[in-house]
Amino acid sequence: MGQPQISEYEQSLESLSGNEFQDEVSAYLQAVIIDFQTVPASPQGDAGLDGFSHHGERAYCCYGPEHDAFKKNKEREDAIVEKFKGDLRRLYEVDTDGKKLVLSENKEIETILPKKRKIKHVELIVNWFGSHRILSRILTAAAEYAAASLCRYIETDATVTVVGPKQLANRYFVDEVMIARARQRIFIQKVEKKAEAVVLGSTEKFDKKMKDLREMVHGQKDAIDSLQTQLQTDWRMTLAFDQ
Repeated sequence: MGQPQISEYEQSLESLSGNEFQDEVSAYLQAVIIDFQTVPASPQGDAGLDGFSHHGERAYCCYGPEHDAFKKNKEREDAIVEKFKGDLRRLYEVDTDGKKLVLSENKEIETILPKKRKIKHVELIVNWFGSHRILSRILTAAAEYAAASLCRYIETDATVTVVGPKQLANRYFVDEVMIARARQRIFIQKVEKKAEAVVLGSTEKFDKKMKDLREMVHGQKDAIDSLQTQLQTDWRMTLAFDQ
């Protein structure tokens, strides 16, 4: 696979955000690292980990901020730094109390990592790496957390790196399946964005059916409210696809 395809995949990673970015990164890493394991957020959160590999010795944290959520690069830099500092605090089991760092047990991490294994390297993967000014802030924070931590699940000298779309796309390999999957995710993300602005037409019959359902099935109001919201979301997606 040549440079044009690698460049396209890099641009695709840059275009994706939110769950679509995280899902694509996870799919990519699963294709190139045999023991890469994703970490579902259920039932009590992902403990700061989006995935791990190498028998639990390498940890991965993803962040795909919306590109139009920031007016200036400084705002984007601050958001990336704060997100990854939060992830690192959970791995080191510390938290902030004013200007001090205090111990804060991360109960879920024990249910995720293999027993008797500690993280030796953390990769912080982000869809925008257009400034080196995030590095010192993140790496300095990691060193401070390590000094304050009991390091039950991460080594005191664990290394931390920030990885952007370019670094990820150039690290392993890119094939046609990856390119096609990324294109599909970009398309779906555009449709979802468009669907948010779709105004539903007359909903009187639909609303009446939902009202009748609440009257027929007592004690399930929250579940029916959730169903109604999901059906309306699907309705908007269908209209967006048509458009």
